[in-house]
Formats: sequence, structure tokens, C-alpha cells
Amino acid sequence: MRNPGSRATGAVLAALSLYGAVYGVRAGRAQCLYCAARFAAGPEAAFDRTAAACERAYRLYPHQYAFSILAAERAYFDVPEAERTPTRLEAARRWCERGLAQNPHKRRLHLLKAYLLARENPAAGAAWWATYTDRRFWDPFNHSVMAELWAAAGEYRKARESLRWTEGTPYYKETRALIREAWRREAAGPPPRPGDQANSMR
Repeated sequence: MRNPGSRATGAVLAALSLYGAVYGVRAGRAQCLYCAARFAAGPEAAFDRTAAACERAYRLYPHQYAFSILAAERAYFDVPEAERTPTRLEAARRWCERGLAQNPHKRRLHLLKAYLLARENPAAGAAWWATYTDRRFWDPFNHSVMAELWAAAGEYRKARESLRWTEGTPYYKETRALIREAWRREAAGPPPRPGDQANSMR
């Protein structure tokens, strides 16, 4: 007579094997959807298609933050300011928040969050990025963005202080030009939106 304990153990192992197989299939399918969306060209690269693919991938495998990064960045960075409609901005916010919930350490998501906040309140965007930069102080890219955001908020002294931390790096000239452009535009009219032209090396 078989030991009941052995039968129970076998049932558990079989269930775990089935779960692992299903989980692997779902993760693999989600990765295929992501790759198809990321490397699409022409009409297939339209944001609606990208967002739909990322949504399907997320439902299959909600632990992969790359889906959220792709959809969030496509929603915001792939279009000029004139095409950043309320619907598009809301999509960027939703995917950005989802991504940060999945992985609160990704710089690309914090960068987008700062830009989105700065659209409504430049000081809030700068404050968000300042908190991130304080934890990762020695990366000159972070100071380049910090200078841009402070300039957008009209805090030119703080912008110049951040600029100092980019001296001797590839970011210095571009960052200095961004501060000067923000100053010029403030004198002429509304300042540029953070993220419009900034940090081409992001």
C-alpha cells in the first residue's frame, strides 16, 4: 500500500511543476510582445499599438518593469510638445507610476516622473529629482538634469550649483546651454518645458 504522505508529496510536486510551466509560458509570451513592440517600425510603432502590446504583456507577467518603461517613454519622449495631448500625458503618468511601483530604483522612471511633475509645478519636479540625486550624488548626469529642472523653476543659482558638478564631463556644455536658454526664454516668454530638448544622452 502506498504511503499517503508520498502521494501528497507527489501531488504537490506535480502542481508546482504545472505552475512553473504555465508561469514560464506566460513570461515568454510577454517577452515576445515586448520585443515586438520595442523593435517595431512604421505603423506598427504607433503609440496605441505599443501601449496595447505592453498592456497585454503586463497582464501576462506583471513583474517585468521594462513594459512600463517602454510605454511611458514612448508616450512622452517620442513626440514633440505640441503632440503631448492630455490623453498622451495621462498614459505617460499611468505607466510611469506603474513602473515605479514595480521597480522604485529605475532612473529612467524617476526622470520621467520629474518631467511630468514639472509640467504642473516646476519646483515639484525639481524637488522630486533632488531627492533622487541625493541618493545617487556622484553621477554627473543626475546633476545635469538637476540643473535643467532648477533653471525651469527659475532657480538659476541652484542651477549653476548643479552645473558645477558636471564640469569635465560630456554633460557640461549641453547643460550650460540649457540654463542659458531657460534664462533667455524667461525674458522672452514662457520657459521651455523640461524634457523638450534636454539631455540628449539620457
